[in-house]
Parts: sequence; structure tokens; C-alpha cells
Amino acid sequence: MIRFYLFIFLFSGFSVFVSADKDIGGPLKVLPVQSGGRVQPFDTFARNSLRFIYGKTQFNKKSAVDILMSWVLLPEHWNETDFVQVKESVLKKVLKLNMDKSHFSPSELLNNKAFAQEIEELRVKQQNKESLDDYFKSVQNLENRLVLYQAFYRGDLPGWVPDFVKDIPVEFENSGFEDMAAQSKEPKNYGKKIPDEYSKKSWLVFSKMAKEEQELFQKVVRAYVLAVSPEGQLSGSKERQDLKKAVINFQQKIQSKYPSYKASSSKISVELHYNKLNPFRWAWVLYLLGFLFLFIYFLFRKKTLFYISLSVLTVAFCLQGYGMALRSFIMGRPPVTNMYETVIWVPWVAVIFGAMLWWRQKIFAVFACACAVALFCLLLADSAPTLLDGRLEPLEAVLRSNFWLTTHVLIITMSYSAFFLAFAIGDVLLFMFLYPKGVLPNKIKSYARCIDRSIQVGVVLLAAGTILGGIWADYSWGRFWGWDPKETWALISLLGYLALLHGRLVGWVKEFGLAVGSVLIFFLVVMAWYGVNYVLGQGLHSYGFGSGGVEYVAGFAFFHLMYVLLVYFLRSRKKGDNNKQ
Repeated sequence: MIRFYLFIFLFSGFSVFVSADKDIGGPLKVLPVQSGGRVQPFDTFARNSLRFIYGKTQFNKKSAVDILMSWVLLPEHWNETDFVQVKESVLKKVLKLNMDKSHFSPSELLNNKAFAQEIEELRVKQQNKESLDDYFKSVQNLENRLVLYQAFYRGDLPGWVPDFVKDIPVEFENSGFEDMAAQSKEPKNYGKKIPDEYSKKSWLVFSKMAKEEQELFQKVVRAYVLAVSPEGQLSGSKERQDLKKAVINFQQKIQSKYPSYKASSSKISVELHYNKLNPFRWAWVLYLLGFLFLFIYFLFRKKTLFYISLSVLTVAFCLQGYGMALRSFIMGRPPVTNMYETVIWVPWVAVIFGAMLWWRQKIFAVFACACAVALFCLLLADSAPTLLDGRLEPLEAVLRSNFWLTTHVLIITMSYSAFFLAFAIGDVLLFMFLYPKGVLPNKIKSYARCIDRSIQVGVVLLAAGTILGGIWADYSWGRFWGWDPKETWALISLLGYLALLHGRLVGWVKEFGLAVGSVLIFFLVVMAWYGVNYVLGQGLHSYGFGSGGVEYVAGFAFFHLMYVLLVYFLRSRKKGDNNKQ
């Protein structure tokens, strides 16, 4: 039996690491690109660029690397292709765009007179240093998407080597890139023999390279052009093997010339592994699978199903931690410097707290609540890339201190983990109060005790993190406390939970009040965590600012408020019926 559970554990973990890499430009992924203040693999650069402009990391089932190579070699074919994302209904209405579409061509947007007027108004607001509302943030984002694409069109990107400026024309006959671009409109034609009418010149923009480097890079591009052909797309074909050799030769050359590229070679291989693995997506899939086995266990009460569920949930937790470890190694810092990373980190710590409470209080449901928090957060991070930017980017200047990141930021976010766990347990406990009186008195007390412990841990961590943040502020900004919105809402959250704990201590707050408080007061944390950055958008913590998602967060809060009121109403009515009897 032990061997069976071990097999389930290992198989669940091993299956995550098995994936096929069928894209044509696979060998190009390892090429280092200097972008965003760091050296990164071309795979990462391509994914980030395509996700930012198009909203996904694939276009018509073609990889980001292949799509960006077609941008570089035949940008004119993409001017009339609908691939620039515009999702905001208000913006589409103002620009008089088709409301049923979410992607538009660069030429349609650049020739839009209304968009030009909105850009002018945006410039005025920026010059006057006015705070941008959600609408003008969407205008700014759309402009940034078009600016990024135009950089490819002009040949300014990608930066294969440092000091990328000059263009050197190179002619390719029967390149096949016309077919790659054309397939965006007629996907079924992709892979067929390239007709003669596609025999045109393709232009490639190079960087300042020595003659030998230019020759090596031209070989890379020529090899890629041949690999795009129908013959080259065959697995193990000579064209694909030639592409791999050309990439290796060019890579070795530039690494020998540029020390920064050579120093980054090990991290590039790890980053490619991180991109290919996509650990957080597989983690939430495994969390979901674990809950599916848990649900089946409750139906049939087979102990084997429980252990399978526990094994899969454990693998999901380990994979989530592995993904954060990869991000930490690649960037050389703790993975808590933006909203995306905290959304990944907070539930991971919540699972640790849930496991500790399960061990101490002997309540497995607490651990299940923590895993539910992890599932929710990871699913959110994976399904909202425009809201939660998962790009690996260098730190803002004010954050460049691993000591303070490890102390202040980690401790503050760990307090969020404890409060999030208390919130999840509070949801379950409120549901228990709908049971007939006297059915679950012991369980209610046990769950309330778990909420109490979670809040106590969270208060200690939040208080320590707030004080350490003040010390860091004094070190960075010359003052300990300045009533910055982030500081203020951290203090409000702390005072809210302190009030709940003191009410519990003196007997004013019973089990039901503790459950209600753990749910409602958590939204003070949501305001400090999300609201300050995405709603207020003011203060010295500007490095964490973002936009979007307000309606979803507001809906989430409203749903829980209605849930609390419903439980309160039903519980009150049940009490009244019992008194009449």
C-alpha cells in the first residue's frame, strides 16, 4: 500500500515535467536578449511581447518565438492583421471600433482619428501630472502596445546584442514568412508548399556586429527561414538540425564577447525551464485534481482516495514552491516584489499555516481551506495576465535591498497569508451555523479556535512588518511614518484585527462574531494589498501600482457581504423559531 501511494506521489510530480516542444523556432529560444534592464532568453522576451500586445503567449497555435520572428522579418504583413488587444468597452465605444471584436490591426488603430485625439488629451494630463483614471490608463496601455509593435516594425527590437541600432538588409528568396503571416487569416494554408508569388524580399535588421558576428547571425536567420518551409517543419529534419548548429555557433560567439551574456547563461537555461514548465499553472491544476479526489472520498469514504488526494495536494504545494524558487534564482531576490508574486507567495505560506493548524488542532478541513486559497489565487494569477503581470523584471531602485525585502515585505505578506486562511475558515464556519442547534457545537468551537490562532499569528506578523517598514522608510525616505496610503491601510488593518482579538478576549465576540469578523475585516487587508495599488494609485509605493480588476474585487466583497447577511438572517430566524417552541 505504501508503494502505491509513493507511486501516485511521484507520478503526479513527474507528469508535470513532461511536455513537448514542437514549435519551429525552438532552438532560437536560448538566444540571449538584452531587454527590460536585464539579459533574458529570447523565449521570455517573445512571450512577454506577444502577451502584452495580443494577450496570449500563442497566436493561432504558433509559438511566441515564431510570431516575433515573422514580425522582425516581414512586419508589413502584420499591419492589416487583427492582433492588437483592445478589451475595454468604453475605449472601443469612444474609438468607434467593432464592439464584438477584442483584437484590431495596427493600421486600423493608428489611422483612427479619435485615438489620436485621446492620445493628445493623455499627453496634456501627463504634462500636468494628473492622476489617470481607468479609461486613460487603458488609452495609455493601448498606446504602449502599438509603440512596442512599431519598435519591431522599425527594427529597433529585439536587441540580439547590446547597442542595437543599425539596419543591414538581407535578401531571402522563397522565405516562407509570407505564408506564416498569411496563415493568421487562412490558418489551413500553413504548412503547404509555398507558391511562387510569395517569392519576395525579406528584410532583417541587425545590430552593431563585427563582420564575423554578422555572418554567424545571418546563418541563424537563413537556417530559420529554411526550417519554416514544409520540409523543415518535419521533426528531425536537416533544416532544424542546421538551425540548432547555427544558434549554438552564434551564441558561443556573443557570449565570448559580452561578459554579461556569458554570466547569464546558467540563468537563461533555468529561465527556459521555468517558461516550459509553467509551474503555477500545473500547480492549480493539481490542487483542483486533489479536491476532486477529496470530493470522491467524501462520497465513498474510501481511505485510499483520501491518501491520493493528500498526495496530489502535496505535489501541488511542492510545485508551487519550486516555481517560486526558480523565480528567486533567476532574479536573485525573494519573489514578493509585485502583485503577481505576492498572489503566488501568500497562498503558499497559507498552506504551511494550514498544515500546522491541522497538526495541532487535528482538523483536516483547515488544511483543505488553505489549499482552496492556493487554488483560488493560482487560478486568478494564471487567468488574468493583464491584471497580474507575471514578467520577471529588475527591481525598482527603492527595492534593491534583499535584507529589507526578506524582512519587511516577506513578513507583511506572511501576515496576509494568516488572515487569508482565517477568512477561508470563517467562510466554512459561517456555513456551520446554518445547521440545527446542537449538531456541531464542538466543531464550531474547534474552527473558531483555528481562526483565533490564525489571526493572532497574522497580527504579530503585521505589527512586526509595519514597524520594519517604518525603519526602511526612514532609511530610504528620511522619515519613519508619513501617512502614505500603504502605511495608513496597513495600520487600519492591524487595528481592525486587534479590535476583533480584544473583543474576543473580553467575551464581547463569540464564535459567530469571530467568523463574521474574520470575513469582513479581511477586506481591510484587501484594500492594503490590492486597493492602494490598483484603486487609489497614490503614494510613495508607486512601484506596485497597476490597474484593472476593480469590478471583480468589488463583486467578491459584495458577495461575501451578502453571504454574511444571509447567514445572520437565517440564524436569527432560527433562533426566533426555537424561542417560540
